[in-house]
Parts: sequence; structure tokens; C-alpha cells
Amino acid sequence: MSLTNDAADPVGSYLISPGGDTLGYGQNVNPITGVSSLSSTAYTHNPVPGIWTLIVDFAEPVVGNEISQPFTGNIRFNQVRASASGLPNSGSIHLPAGTSVTVPVTITNNGAAPEAFFIDPRLNTTTILGLASLSSDTVNLPMPSTAFPPVWLVPTETSSVSVSQSSSLPAMFTFFVSIGDPDIASATTGSLCSTTAIVSFTPPGGTVTAGIWYAQPSECGPYPGPAPTGAASIAMTAQSKAFDPAVTSDTGDFWPTSINLATTFSPIILNPGQTGTINVAITPSGASGTVVRGTLYVDDFATGTPTNYLYTESGDELAAFPYSYTIK
Repeated sequence: MSLTNDAADPVGSYLISPGGDTLGYGQNVNPITGVSSLSSTAYTHNPVPGIWTLIVDFAEPVVGNEISQPFTGNIRFNQVRASASGLPNSGSIHLPAGTSVTVPVTITNNGAAPEAFFIDPRLNTTTILGLASLSSDTVNLPMPSTAFPPVWLVPTETSSVSVSQSSSLPAMFTFFVSIGDPDIASATTGSLCSTTAIVSFTPPGGTVTAGIWYAQPSECGPYPGPAPTGAASIAMTAQSKAFDPAVTSDTGDFWPTSINLATTFSPIILNPGQTGTINVAITPSGASGTVVRGTLYVDDFATGTPTNYLYTESGDELAAFPYSYTIK
């Protein structure tokens, strides 16, 4: 979508699947430089058939010198241009253990706004990831109004999440994605409040909304006097496609931040119509004869999409390149 003026007004786009999951984020702010533009683009890869929804959020603060402004938008299919030359794609291809193979991934930005691109290598196997808390995972009860709730980053290619809480007094919690929906309560069945609570969420569409998630603990009243004090500890896990440690790239990968806060990455910025190349290195590791199968995802990084909690960090999947080889 494109504005006609007032590029400084913050605008966010959210591409919602038929199952209700947010699978694409757009913003009119360059996620690295912070420079605003008149346009934003949200992507999703391999969309399922059905009714999709695009929410465009004109957020505050705005210029304030007008009460309306025309804008335009387009829905486009198969507009992503990317290639991975020389990527091994058969178990009959044998790669020596410990020897790197370089694969250039070339990307053209066919969107309407500058984008920050990176490579996300995943194995075809799923695993349970213990997500690293972006804040404290233990909070006091009652939770002070100035305290920040536990926060996690849920990566793409996640099919379900689970949140567990242990507390020193009976309590419950809700957990939710930063854009607001879904919002899930711990007390879906059984006792409303206890000192231990756990709930899992598997969306009907099969893909959990990637990005920042929160949990909000709450003790159970009412009480005849002031609420008793205590503490609650909360943890979150995600069932996701496993990261492939044998694959590295010039940009690094944003999504392993979900399990390791020391992760660094440097996406390439491409303006509309611009083409760039990311060099990917595959260094096989394992027993001879092992067949490795995975997918190189081309993603973009979003950190300026407005939400109820100011802005969110997430990203879109634009393209996927399957790879396979046998270690020799």
C-alpha cells in the first residue's frame, strides 16, 4: 500500500490467514535505518486457499494537519524474485564433512518499500525449542502496574506453543501475541486457579503467528483485605522446524534469537527494484552416509510495525528453496 503524503505517519500492515494467524507484516519505516517512506509491503509464502484479510493500521503520532488522505494498494501473486544457484537438491549429491560449499542467493525487491532480507536455514525435522525470555521470567504478585510481563520471540515455522506457570499462591495467566490476537487463557479446562498451570495452543491453520509474545500472570481473588504477595515463574516452548547449524550466511539469521539472546544478524537492505546477493555456506557435519534435508527460507525483518505495545519485531517468509545432500 502507498500513501499520497505524510511519510512520517507510522503505518503497519498485517496479513491474516483464513485460520486467523498473522503471517505477513508490513511497515513504512526502514527496520534498520528508521527512515520513513510512503509505502509498505507485507508478504507470505505459499498461502493456503481461503479468505485472507489485510489490516492496515494508521497509527499515532500523525501529522495532524488534515482529516483524510487517499491511499492505494495492490494484491500481487508470484511477485517475489529470488534464486539459489548451485544449491544441492538431491540425496545423490555427496558433500564431504567439514568442507564448505558456497551458494549465492540472489534477491530482487519487487515490493513498494525498502526491505531488510536475511536467510533462515531449517531442517525438515521438528523439535521443541525452549524459548529464551526477553525480560524476567519471574514476576511479583500482585504484578505492579509498572512491571513488564514475561516476553518471548516465537520463530516462523512454528506449529504450536506451550506456556507453563508455577507460583507461590493460586494464580492463572493469559498469553498473547503483541498485535493482540490470539489471546489465550490458562484456565481453559479444570480448576480456574492453582500453583501450577500449563496450556498449549495449536492454531487451526497450523502456523503460529511469529513475533513477540507476552504472558500476564494474575493471582485469584477476591480477598477480604489486601491481596497476599507472592511470585510466579513462566516459561514458553515452541514446536518448530529445527535450525540447521551446518548452514551460515552473510546476513546471519534473526530467528535463533528466540533461543539465544546473543544471536547477531546483519540483513541486507534493498530498495524497491534493487537486487542483492547473500552468500550461504553449507558445511556438512555428521556421520558418513547421513542424508540431510532442509529448506533455505528468504525472510525479511520487521521491527517498525505498530502494535498495542508500540512496535513489534517479526518477519515475513518470501521464498523457500529445498536442499538435500548426503554426507561423505
